[in-house]
Amino acid sequence: MDPFTLVALASSAFKLVKESCEMYKEGRQYVLDAKAEVEGVVGDLKGIQADAKGVWGFLTGLFGGKKEAIQQKSVEKTVKKVKAKAPEFDENQIYAQVADALTKFFHAYNGLKHYKEEQETTATKVGDEEGQDIAIKLVIADLQMEKLNEELREYMVYHVPPEFKDLYSRVNKMIGHIANQQQLARKEESDRKKALAWQRRLVINRIKHRVVIGGVTTLVILWAWMIILTMIPSSSL
Repeated sequence: MDPFTLVALASSAFKLVKESCEMYKEGRQYVLDAKAEVEGVVGDLKGIQADAKGVWGFLTGLFGGKKEAIQQKSVEKTVKKVKAKAPEFDENQIYAQVADALTKFFHAYNGLKHYKEEQETTATKVGDEEGQDIAIKLVIADLQMEKLNEELREYMVYHVPPEFKDLYSRVNKMIGHIANQQQLARKEESDRKKALAWQRRLVINRIKHRVVIGGVTTLVILWAWMIILTMIPSSSL
C-alpha cells in the first residue's frame, strides 16, 4: 500500500471521528430537547385535564358522567401518544463508531511508519532517481500524516463531548502500555528461543565430543593393538 493511500485512510478515519462526535452532541441535545418538549406538552395536557375535570364536573350534574369519561379518555390517549414520540439515543453505537475510527487512524499511522522503514531499506538497493522519488513521497506523506495527527489530538482534546472526557490521552496511554507489554512478551519469547537454541547446541556439542572421544579411543586401541602385534615374533604366531 502506497503512503498516500495510508494518509487517505487516516483522513477518512479522522472525518468519521468528527462525524461520530457531532452525531453524539446533536443526538444528545435532540433527546434532551425532545424530552423537555414532551414533558412540557404532557404538563399542559395534565393542566387541561384538570381544567376539564372542573368544567365537566359542573356539566356532569346537568347531563350525566358520560362526557367526562370521554374527555378523560381523550386526554389520556393524547398523553400516551406524546410520550411515545420520545426519541431513543444509542450511546454505545456512537462509542463503537469512535473506537472503530480511532483504530483505523492508528492502523494507518503505524502503517506509514512501517512503510517508511521498508522504503528506506529499499532505497539503498535502487538507482538515484528512484531513491529520490521514494524520499519525496515519504516526506510529503509524513508531513500530511503529522498534520492529521495534530488535528486529531486537538479535536479530541478540545472539541469532543464532555462525556468522552480525556479519551485521547487514555487511548494513547493504553496504546503505549500495550506496546510495552508486547515488547516485553517478545523479549521473553526471544530469550526463551535463545535459551532453547543454546541448550540444543550444548546437547549437540556433547554428542560431538563423545563421538570424537570414542573415535580417538578406538584409534588409540587399534594403534596399540598393531604395536603389540608387531612386537610379537612371527614364529610365536
